[in-house]
Amino acid sequence: GNIRSLRVLKDTLEKVVIMNCGSQFVFRSSSVEGNFMDLADFPLLKVLNLTESAVTGDIGQIGQNDFMAIETIELPSGVYGGTYYKFQRISDVPGVVHAIYRLMKRTPTIFRDFHLRNSQHQLLLWKLSADSSDFYRQNYQHRNGFIRPPFNVGFVRVGSRLGWCWYSGDLWSVRDGCLSCEINWLDPEPSSECSDYELYVKELQDVQKFMRFYRGFHLPPTEMEYNQLLDEPHI
Repeated sequence: GNIRSLRVLKDTLEKVVIMNCGSQFVFRSSSVEGNFMDLADFPLLKVLNLTESAVTGDIGQIGQNDFMAIETIELPSGVYGGTYYKFQRISDVPGVVHAIYRLMKRTPTIFRDFHLRNSQHQLLLWKLSADSSDFYRQNYQHRNGFIRPPFNVGFVRVGSRLGWCWYSGDLWSVRDGCLSCEINWLDPEPSSECSDYELYVKELQDVQKFMRFYRGFHLPPTEMEYNQLLDEPHI
């Protein structure tokens, strides 16, 4: 069916969860289609989880007056900017990041659990598509070929300051091969007079160790630049 069929419940619906196991409004994932924005004007809707549906749309279309009661939202990869979305171009990412940032400023809890300290990089789990013209393969033939290109996109919270970056690996861990490009900051640097400034400085020092390889790059390097970095003696 189409998610638009829920509009008959517009004035009373508070929670929609579309998944394959017991919950409210349960459907088989492949059977639910439509555009998630058809629910944008539901005045009482607090929880929207469509991650296992075939719903589409564009997260950047959420305006200041949409989903006014929403507390958490989770969208599938079929939505432009949804969870596990794969971008076709590196240049597309900053615009979607800023759309997400606007939503987070309006509703800090809108993306589940990202307010927690240990959730770095795990928000939305975006990647560059292997079909992208910007994509290239890891150079396994090189002696330093264990270093992967930074084709994942993650959000980073350092102290109270929020930013985002491109990174390699699946986790925020050097042990698991995670190396990060420079952080693209969304929030301004806190004042040295702020109560959490010392925490910010300490955490910034901690995350900077992940940038040692891709230092100076705010976006993924080209394939030529990547191979040149593999030749660097500092590895």
